Amino acid sequence: MHMFVTCFMLVVVSIQATRGEKPRECSTSCWCAARIRRRLAAVKAELGTDVNANDKNKADRMKLLVAAITADDDTKRKVAPVLAAAGKITSQCEEELQAASVAYSNALKLTEQLAAIYSVQHLISTGTGKIHITLDSSNPRMAGGTYAGVFSLEILGTMTCKNYTSEDSETSSSNEEGSDAESNPTKLITHVNIAGNCQRDETASNSCDSGNDIKAGAQIQLAMAFDTGRKSTTPTWSNMQDEAARLSKNEMDLVGNAGEHAHYEIKTLDAQIKNHNFRKDIRTYSAVASEAVYKLLLTKTTEGKEEAESGDELTGAGLKAVTSYRYADDDKNVKANLWDAVENSPEYLGKQKNRRNHTSKKT
Repeated sequence: MHMFVTCFMLVVVSIQATRGEKPRECSTSCWCAARIRRRLAAVKAELGTDVNANDKNKADRMKLLVAAITADDDTKRKVAPVLAAAGKITSQCEEELQAASVAYSNALKLTEQLAAIYSVQHLISTGTGKIHITLDSSNPRMAGGTYAGVFSLEILGTMTCKNYTSEDSETSSSNEEGSDAESNPTKLITHVNIAGNCQRDETASNSCDSGNDIKAGAQIQLAMAFDTGRKSTTPTWSNMQDEAARLSKNEMDLVGNAGEHAHYEIKTLDAQIKNHNFRKDIRTYSAVASEAVYKLLLTKTTEGKEEAESGDELTGAGLKAVTSYRYADDDKNVKANLWDAVENSPEYLGKQKNRRNHTSKKT
């Protein structure tokens, strides 16, 4: 029984791990700035993989082109359909990559705008300024020497965000789709509050509540506090030992719609990249065979089919016979039957040319 329970729990844990977990929401402005940058960086990495795949295909397409010019006639017949299909694939990829590049630029601009807002918000919210008045008599005048004052309301914080994605305390992978997808960027601050403390005499725990007169040694302190506006305001001031009372609150939403816009652009870019279909390797038979132009060129390079047009492509046994002869029907054999010839032919011709020149000089 115990063994069954243990196995069952292991299965449950395994399923939960497979599903993944939604990333924790950021709880500081610097964390949020790092999160939005990390999200875009993850999507950019996917785009980079697409760019690398297309660059590799373009390099292989160039090898096909060289072989189409320099190789023997049999190799040229093998190369022509594959070259046409490769050209179609890489051309489509170029267009999609250009569109993705524009989308990335838009996402980057909005991401950096949002990160900058979070950074400014961090400096404002970590400020230490305040107004702190200490009364020297029970009948003070706001002049002369009857009070002492500190007037430094809202001095900005001194520790800036590092602007590194490492400031994101969440270490799990970033996802833009599915049940564990990233949510809209968090709004940590939507309100600025005037917070106050007051003691009626020299004792910090004696508040300035009704029925008690202000005496010598009384202190009044005002500061600004930033939050999401969930706390209620009160007309009653806290004493100097308690948390400052929220005396009033006003809306202050620095993020505004910037978070939604950056979120939308990143998700749009991610969806655009996931819709790309050019990580397929043109060295694989299935990649080129799926292109319509491949079958047409395969037909037109077959003896007796030179005048074939779209709709006249080889099918059935005829198609199988030609593909089997030229490439075989699987990716392993297409390498031996085509790509080895493509890569070796230009190199061999180059060596042969050098050998001929060397022989001529000797003669």
